[in-house]
Amino acid sequence: MDDHPEAHSISLLSRGQQLVLLTCCVFFSASLVVLHRITRSERQWRLKEYEMAPIKDSEELRAGSTETRRSPDSPAKARYPFIDFLRGLCISFVVAFHLLFLCRESNLLPLDTWVDKTVGLPLLNYVKFIFYFIVTFVLGYGGYLITPYVAYIIYGPVVTLCIYSYWWVAQISGVCLIMLCMSMSQATIHENGINYRSVGRRAVKLGMVAASITLVTYMLNREEFIYFGAIHCILVNTLLTVPFTRIPRAALVGFLLIQGYTMKWGTAPVEVPQDIPTLDVIPWFHNFGYCLLGVWLHSRGLHKLESITIIPGRPAALEGTVFTTFGRHCLAIYLGHMLIVLPVVRAVSTGA
Repeated sequence: MDDHPEAHSISLLSRGQQLVLLTCCVFFSASLVVLHRITRSERQWRLKEYEMAPIKDSEELRAGSTETRRSPDSPAKARYPFIDFLRGLCISFVVAFHLLFLCRESNLLPLDTWVDKTVGLPLLNYVKFIFYFIVTFVLGYGGYLITPYVAYIIYGPVVTLCIYSYWWVAQISGVCLIMLCMSMSQATIHENGINYRSVGRRAVKLGMVAASITLVTYMLNREEFIYFGAIHCILVNTLLTVPFTRIPRAALVGFLLIQGYTMKWGTAPVEVPQDIPTLDVIPWFHNFGYCLLGVWLHSRGLHKLESITIIPGRPAALEGTVFTTFGRHCLAIYLGHMLIVLPVVRAVSTGA
C-alpha cells in the first residue's frame, strides 16, 4: 500500500473514463451557469440590502462594468459577503468532490488507494495543490472581468481536475477551509460578546442534523455508518471555538501549536478513531486549529472584504457571484445535493 500516492495522471485513464471526467467538468460548470442565472434576483435584492448601488447601468454588479458606493449611514451588516463567498466556494468544492467520489464508488472512475491521513501527506502535494488553486483563482478573476459566466466555465473543469488529481490533499484542504469559514462566522456572531442563546440554538440544530446523519447511515449501511462526519466535527469545533472569539491572539497561538503538534506527531491522543470502516470521518483536533486561525483572521478584519482586486481599478465584487449566494444556503445545499447527484450517477453507472 502506498501511504504517499502521487498525483493521478489523467492520461492513464481509459477513453471512457476520460469521457466521464469530462462530463463531470461540464456538469459542474453548467450547474454554476444555470444557478447564477436563476439567482440573479436574489443578488440584486442583497445589493439593495447592503446599500451597494451600481453607479453605471448594468444587468448585474460586475467588476470592470460597475463600481459601488456605500452609504456612510449604513448599519453594521448581519452577514458579510466575504464569509458567504468563502462558504460558497467550500460547498461547490464539496459537491464536486462528492460527484467524483460517487463516480469512483460506481466504478465509472478508478478507485483511489487508501492512505493513512493521520501521518500526513507529502508537503510537495500541498504546494502543487495550492499553486493549482491560485492559478485557477487568477484565471477565474480574469474571466469575471468579462462576465461571471466565463469565470464559471473556467472554474468548473479546472477545479474538478484538481480534485481528481490531488484526491487526498483536496479532501483535507476542503474540510480545513470549511472550518475556517465556520469560525469566522462564529467570531462575527460574537463580536459584541458571546451570544449564549445563539450558541445553544446552533448546537441544537447541528446536533439534530448530526444525529440524523448517523441514524440514517446506520439504517442504510451498518458496517460503514457515519459516526463522526463533517457536521459532527462542525458541532464540536463550534462549541470549542466560542471562548476564543474573545481572545483572538490566544487563538493564533493555539493554531500554531496544533499545527506544529500534528505535523510532528500526527493524530492527537484525544482524536476520534480514524481506522473504523465508515463512509466519512473527520478528525476534529487538526481542524480545530483552522477554526482558531479563522478567529484570528476575523480579528484582522478579513471578513469585511467586499471585492477582490488583482488588476488595479478592476475590482471583482463578491456580491456579484453565485458563490456568495451558495454561501447563504450552504447547509441546505450540503444536505440536499446528494439527492440530485446520487440518482444521476447511479442511473449512468447502471446504464454503462
